[in-house]
Amino acid sequence: PICPTGKMIERWLWELVFAGVKAAIFWIWKAHSKEFEGGEWGLTDLQGGPTERSRAAGRVAAVIEENHELFASAKPAPSRVALLSDLDTHTLLLREARLQGRDIDAGMNAIFRYARALRRLGLTHDIVTTGSEKPLPLDQYRLLIAPNLFAISEETAQLLRAAVEHGAHLWVDGLFGLKSPTGRISQPVPAHLADVFGAEMLEFRKIDKVLEIKIGDQPVSAPGMVAILKCTSAKPLGAWNGLTVAATNQFAKGITTWVGLTLSEGEEKAVHEAVSGLLRPYAEDLLAEVPLAEMEPSDLLTRVMDAGDKKLILVMNPGDEPRPSPAFAERRILAASEGTTPNRLAPGGWLIAVL
Repeated sequence: PICPTGKMIERWLWELVFAGVKAAIFWIWKAHSKEFEGGEWGLTDLQGGPTERSRAAGRVAAVIEENHELFASAKPAPSRVALLSDLDTHTLLLREARLQGRDIDAGMNAIFRYARALRRLGLTHDIVTTGSEKPLPLDQYRLLIAPNLFAISEETAQLLRAAVEHGAHLWVDGLFGLKSPTGRISQPVPAHLADVFGAEMLEFRKIDKVLEIKIGDQPVSAPGMVAILKCTSAKPLGAWNGLTVAATNQFAKGITTWVGLTLSEGEEKAVHEAVSGLLRPYAEDLLAEVPLAEMEPSDLLTRVMDAGDKKLILVMNPGDEPRPSPAFAERRILAASEGTTPNRLAPGGWLIAVL
């Protein structure tokens, strides 16, 4: 927003702290009175005096100073979930979208929508770039999510194969592995990974209306394309007109799940409900690895930092209604937003606890 409130500043700063940043740069300290910056906010008022924004920044600094020993050693807890943003796919999507007059932002929108669903489940995640010259290792992740990753290089395929072999759960949707980075249809689909998924794509069909099916007990819907799958060793999870469109497979120590609908292209609320519902079982499993098992997976947002033998947790309520937070009733609270107590998070509120 052009003129954020002190409450916004305070929450933004805490999110940055829990992301591991060492400093925050504000756009401007004192608002200018002329030219293009005349209407923009400053941290101070026009006379250089304090505002609710500068006081909010001061409160964050004071909490960190009072708890210096905790924050000096604190580091963001390693995420066990990775969203894969693939350069080959984005490059091909951009080229084809411009030629065909489609949305050029579809690739990044897929990442953002899955990210929101993961946040609402209480799962922190990293966005990892594949398809680059120096791909990052995926060893630390237990859940890898590849939204709309339809162009796969052999190098990326090898990276994914190794992750599944070592016990990761690889989750993909849409026309996964349909093409090579040069835009050619792969043979088979997905190239280099058909045995890992225990399934191949027989064909894909364009749906003129929103397709609604059930995957297990979870209703899902999406417009656009649907992948028709042929299972070799995979177990079917969902069907459309008698054709398999979702499947899961056990491979080596890991698991793969392929949902043949491009879930991220639906209406945003439907995307959130479908993705959250499908991923919830894995959220419960992963939350048990950090001291959050007593919290029900919900739409609360969480961030965790390791601080020696302790953990710091930032819990945020993004909703418009207050939320109970009984898990923190007996915990040491370092800071909390106005109106928030250890038992109750105010609308838009947050708290920081020591675990």
